[in-house]
Amino acid sequence: MKSIAAFREINSPVIISPECNLWPPETKNYIPPREAPTRWKYACGGGWAGYAQALLDMFTAEDYWPAWALCDQAAFDDWVARHADTATIDYWCKLFVCIYDDGKARPHISLSVFVKDGKLFNKDTNTNPLVCHGGGGFANEAARLWDTLKGRR
Repeated sequence: MKSIAAFREINSPVIISPECNLWPPETKNYIPPREAPTRWKYACGGGWAGYAQALLDMFTAEDYWPAWALCDQAAFDDWVARHADTATIDYWCKLFVCIYDDGKARPHISLSVFVKDGKLFNKDTNTNPLVCHGGGGFANEAARLWDTLKGRR
């Protein structure tokens, strides 16, 4: 299966969905700046994958959710910063992609992610992510993307 191959290619026990913006912004006060091979370098709450025991270990660890973390994205970013040996972010968007970017006062739908040949395509990373996430107030945009994928647009 394509999803299993993509997971194994990333070669980490836990893989966290990526996005381009650090959320919530206060997270920068608690984790070091992150170098990454792409702009998709911060944790997104839109998805995660991993080996069952590695996920269980992460989610049940006493230090999984630090007191300062206001949401799951902050907890994931903190975990990756402290446990890079057991967790990583899907920097190349091989499994996951967030369909909106930051850089504006309000995040906007990414021009990097669109449908090509009936599949999601991320032109920044030249990959076909298997799962997309566009939380918050982006239900209409997500519905349009779904209709495009299904050939209804």
